[in-house]
Amino acid sequence: MQLHKNQAILILISVNLEYNQYSKIRENRSNEIDYFCSLFDVYQDIKDAGNLGTIIRAAVAFNIDAIILYGNTVEIYNPKVVRSAVGNLWKIPVYSVEDIGFIKNNFKEYERVATLPKNESSVWLDDLKLKKDRVLLMFGSEATGLSEELINIATVSVTIKMNTLVESLNLSLSAGIIMYYIK
Repeated sequence: MQLHKNQAILILISVNLEYNQYSKIRENRSNEIDYFCSLFDVYQDIKDAGNLGTIIRAAVAFNIDAIILYGNTVEIYNPKVVRSAVGNLWKIPVYSVEDIGFIKNNFKEYERVATLPKNESSVWLDDLKLKKDRVLLMFGSEATGLSEELINIATVSVTIKMNTLVESLNLSLSAGIIMYYIK
């Protein structure tokens, strides 16, 4: 086959990935989570692929050690995730977890921070004082927020202070603000 100027070849490869409930999505590292890392992010039931890709990019920018996807989250290799991560998908460990027990049992020694709308038990991000060096930041879905099961294992709840004219922020924007502040 001879290529002429302005011609190209496009090869499409379809990959069907199967992984167990605690598997690490990236193949180029071991399947073990490094619990000596100091800062993990947990994202629950993320549906918007663009949000997930942007979150991955922000996590790399703000030196987050690893991301844990919990529950029914968009596929990590969704083209929109890959595109919005802008090459950063390969720079941070991303794990998939389906069992709350895994998070409860393996992150007992971490400060577990729930990100919530303001309520009587949450503190403003500006006022947050972490008691431990190792932190697990927990973010909920765009539509329903963080589940009660994750809220119940939190050691502290945090809210971003903002103008009262604004009801809420985009998930990836909120995550980026909190990651920047924590790190």
